[in-house]
Amino acid sequence: MARFGVSCGAICAAAIWGLYGLEARAGEAWVSAGAGGGGEAFHSYGGVTWAPFGSLNAEGLRARGWGKALKLNRQGEIGGTGAEGELGWQFVGPAWRFAAFAGAAWRDEAGTGTQLGANLVAQGSYEISSRWRVIAEGKYTIGLDEAWAQVRPEVKLGEALYVGLSAAGNQGPDYKLVQSAVSLGGFSYAMPWMGDVYFSMEAGVQYNVATKNMTPYGVLHLGFAY
Repeated sequence: MARFGVSCGAICAAAIWGLYGLEARAGEAWVSAGAGGGGEAFHSYGGVTWAPFGSLNAEGLRARGWGKALKLNRQGEIGGTGAEGELGWQFVGPAWRFAAFAGAAWRDEAGTGTQLGANLVAQGSYEISSRWRVIAEGKYTIGLDEAWAQVRPEVKLGEALYVGLSAAGNQGPDYKLVQSAVSLGGFSYAMPWMGDVYFSMEAGVQYNVATKNMTPYGVLHLGFAY
């Protein structure tokens, strides 16, 4: 329960960075996937954010859903799977975006079985200047008693490349984790039948407050708009 909540919470927060990195290429949906982890687990996710009545860059209704899985390195088996679905609204200003979501969470984990919860999410970005921006997100899952938050200041280098720092905190009934990483992303590669696929990555450390154990941490994300 604890390991699944920590790992997937952190990686899905990072996935939102890809959506805010989408600038000139606007579409009605943003499909993303990623994989990575620290010294104790390997985790992966896939999801879609949909703007049913307009562009992802514009103000309006948003729907999004995620599928997740966790593999424990030591046992070499899937430790848990999960799914989440949320509805929300994105507000857009001259130099900022803010979105709020609410939805349901489903988990099936070894040792605890199937559990249901409700998500409350807030996320936003602020363009400090033409080169600097800050992205932040917070989430709490009612019923599972899990919470996490992430903040990411970034600087734009060149046409679309962003370099930044990521700081995140994750907490649940029996765990507390802190992550710190360097991020690199915003670049893309043209793929047949898919158009431009966007890539980003993170590398840093993960610290378990309860066990005082620090391990390396790394994640690779990709996504595309359609």
